[in-house]
Amino acid sequence: MKDDSSSDSDDLAAVRQWCEIQKRKLPPAPNPFTAKPGTNFKIDNISNVLDSFYKYFDDELIDTITTETNRYAAERDRRLHSKSWCSTSQNEIKSSFGNNYSPRCNKGTGSARLLQYKPVVEYAIFLQKTLSYRRFCQINQNLPFNNNDAYDASTHPCPKIYNIGPIL
Repeated sequence: MKDDSSSDSDDLAAVRQWCEIQKRKLPPAPNPFTAKPGTNFKIDNISNVLDSFYKYFDDELIDTITTETNRYAAERDRRLHSKSWCSTSQNEIKSSFGNNYSPRCNKGTGSARLLQYKPVVEYAIFLQKTLSYRRFCQINQNLPFNNNDAYDASTHPCPKIYNIGPIL
């Protein structure tokens, strides 16, 4: 038993010894970034925040998110024996994203807080008119980006980012 503790302390002492790093012999990154960074569209024709949003979240992506949200909610309701979900639309998904991200653009408080309490400012009134707080929470709880039934960790090239794959 005494030998084990001395070998542990020897291992710790060896790990704690500083050595000079050889710049020419750096190990490769575990997951090298191979994509071209940046946008694939011209920024010149963007006049407001909504135009920018639609460049990143086009109708095809919003449709995929809407389909997967409805599929996931139906599957989740079956597991929980609940019937509280009604199918969402592209407009509700866009409103949910807008309610999530617009306070961050305006450096306001969190969107859930603005939706939950009595509106005091015009911005909070706008958020409540676009989507109710209950529906906002329902959509956020059922918001996956990919079909979990088609997932196989052994064959997928990047299993850790599978759920957000379609938006990358």
